[in-house]
Amino acid sequence: MTSASPPTTVPPRPRWGSPLGWLGHRIAHRPWHLIGLWIAILLVCLLPAMNVGAVITGSFSNPLPSSDQSVRAQNAFVSLFPDAQSSPSSSIILLEWSQITGPVGKNATLAVTAALAQDAQLRNVSSIESLYSAYSQYLAGQVLLGWGFLGHALASNPSLTTSVNDTASAVWAPAALYLHYWNSTVANLTPSTPVSAADLPAYNLTETALASNALETAVLAAFYYGDGASTP
Repeated sequence: MTSASPPTTVPPRPRWGSPLGWLGHRIAHRPWHLIGLWIAILLVCLLPAMNVGAVITGSFSNPLPSSDQSVRAQNAFVSLFPDAQSSPSSSIILLEWSQITGPVGKNATLAVTAALAQDAQLRNVSSIESLYSAYSQYLAGQVLLGWGFLGHALASNPSLTTSVNDTASAVWAPAALYLHYWNSTVANLTPSTPVSAADLPAYNLTETALASNALETAVLAAFYYGDGASTP
């Protein structure tokens, strides 16, 4: 008895029902066709782009007729402002003399500056400056900056002058009072006694006089001990 083998089944050939499926199949089996297609597309896009620059250049090289309104307006602007198309420029007049930095040289520089500024034949000149006029503007700016601070400080309460006077009094009044007591003590010493013997008594007298003012007492101690030592 013989047994028959089951028939071999061949899987059905796939059907590419969508364009993307067909495209994927073509790319997988023939990739060089896709590369050639992209090269052709690139050449088709580059060739027109290479001529764009020539087209733009050619359009600017063809001037408008002289009767055009924009051309007439441009010509009128150039005639009224001949230096408008060029970049701003400056000229320097150098005056050389041994006394150029003295009063005579200063007056000569100011005279030349004034003559140029009043010359009616000079047109399209924005400004004429000299070293002195530029420096005066600098000084004016410094004054404005300084007054911007001082004006508020002088108007505040207490004012700047009052604060400065109070600070000066706190710093120098103890030393001045100590010197007064020191001179008085030295005047009462015997001729054979060294003047250094008056240092500590003058300090004690000054400290007693300033006992009610902690700030001036601290200043006196700093003045007398100097390096911060507790003894003279």
